[in-house]
Amino acid sequence: MMESMPGKKVHFVNSPFSRAKETGAIVAAAVGIKEDSPNFEINNDLRERFFGKDLELKKSSEHYPTLWKEDEASNGTKGPGPDGESANAVAERIQGVVKGLEEKHKDAIIILSAHGDICTIGLAALTGSPISTHFKNGLANCELRPAN
Repeated sequence: MMESMPGKKVHFVNSPFSRAKETGAIVAAAVGIKEDSPNFEINNDLRERFFGKDLELKKSSEHYPTLWKEDEASNGTKGPGPDGESANAVAERIQGVVKGLEEKHKDAIIILSAHGDICTIGLAALTGSPISTHFKNGLANCELRPAN
């Protein structure tokens, strides 16, 4: 995909969580960008969706079917449990990240490395798809998908 855009500057932006940061570093290295490069940054707003204190430190993948039903039923307005982050709140967070990056890195290819819900919610928000059904556009691990 990137080979079809010769001469474009590439900028990697990664979640601070280790699994996404490591994936971003592997992909960046494949195109000659090191973690200590100015073209490789960590952005705390790409952290995983907060599922609430009731689910904190529990295996979140077991809860996805229930969470996604809640996302759809509430039209993205309700987060999991009493204090979880709603899909709409995540969408606003990701749109803010992308807007800031586009302003800062004009004409660059920007590659985000984040987590499942962050990626599907962000992709829905950036493409105008319904946020409440973000999970229907699932991504495979390490999938590269354009959002422009």
